[in-house]
Amino acid sequence: GMKMKRARDARGFGAAGSLGVKATGGLVGVLFMRSYDRAERIYAAMASRGFDGHVRTLSHLRFGSADVAFTVVFLGYAFAVWALLGLMGGG
Repeated sequence: GMKMKRARDARGFGAAGSLGVKATGGLVGVLFMRSYDRAERIYAAMASRGFDGHVRTLSHLRFGSADVAFTVVFLGYAFAVWALLGLMGGG
């Protein structure tokens, strides 16, 4: 990112010159440590919210008695509206 470029330029390793092995190793080391620290912070945040490595999903949906009752009532209401509109000449 921009911070890494600015730090590189400040140390005299601008775009005009090529980076030496020592400087490249240092940049890679800093990048690795920053990535590792970020990963640890993300893991700590996830663990504090109860994440334990298992993704839980609603894999088994069940169609219970409440669903049957809702479907019957809904279809009855829809049929009644359709029938009333038909009797009134609207459908």
